[in-house]
Amino acid sequence: MNNEMMDTVRNFLAHYHYDQYCFYPSKKSDGWEKYFLSRLNKLFENDEWLFFYKESHNIPYLLGCYISKWDYNIFGFKMAFIHVLVSGNTSESEKIVSSLLKDCLKKLYDDGVKFVSTRINGDNLPAIHAFESFGFKYYENIIRPVAHCENVDYIKDTNVRFMVESELTSVIILPQKTHFKEVIIIVIINLIHKR
Repeated sequence: MNNEMMDTVRNFLAHYHYDQYCFYPSKKSDGWEKYFLSRLNKLFENDEWLFFYKESHNIPYLLGCYISKWDYNIFGFKMAFIHVLVSGNTSESEKIVSSLLKDCLKKLYDDGVKFVSTRINGDNLPAIHAFESFGFKYYENIIRPVAHCENVDYIKDTNVRFMVESELTSVIILPQKTHFKEVIIIVIINLIHKR
């Protein structure tokens, strides 16, 4: 990323609210912004990442993607992940994100990618709608509660303990209504046998 693009991103961060860390408490007023820029710089240094950028009215739009080598080695086909790194919330934001996404998907498909996923901040409706227009389906919502814990006294011990074998039947019932039940039950059984 060139300096001009990085300056545009840096200047926009005061108005950007789609990063998961922007509302975290910090002793420094620009703490999350510095952390955001350091994370972004690490991505730029990684040659596995591809970036798609556009600026409109001093608002930067940046998508990043990579093809997962780990998933290819495990599943035998190419999977990619797209991240909306920076985007705006204007009347033209969905159109701009769609344009970047179109270029990104073309590159991934040309590289033989068979599966693409993304995670988008739930408040970033222009990006969500842009991805939906390309066939992406809503699957989950992640909630990240944030609490100020400075000067908080924790009175009670959390009393975390290992499960005992007599509790196995009760614990197996918990995941039976989820689509993860097989994995959870296997993990529970493996944990018991490892002790």
